[in-house]
Amino acid sequence: MESCRIWTKTITTGSITIDSNYDFQVLSILATTGTTSITGDLFAVTGSDAITLQQGQALNINTQGVNPLSGITITTLGTVSLVAR
Repeated sequence: MESCRIWTKTITTGSITIDSNYDFQVLSILATTGTTSITGDLFAVTGSDAITLQQGQALNINTQGVNPLSGITITTLGTVSLVAR
């Protein structure tokens, strides 16, 4: 049986940038309160528009094992819960 390491983080009124050093293939984002903004440029040209999540909304990002996630900035004016592997 293969094991899988899971990373969890809760951020309140702040931000985090996910880069390739984290070596994540999958990232789940849940805006638990307030507003959360996600920007990134993994597969797009720099300058992508932000995705905004309101309380209760979620977003899953999965590279399907092609590359580790990189260049994703998550900023919240409330609380956001993150789970990654």
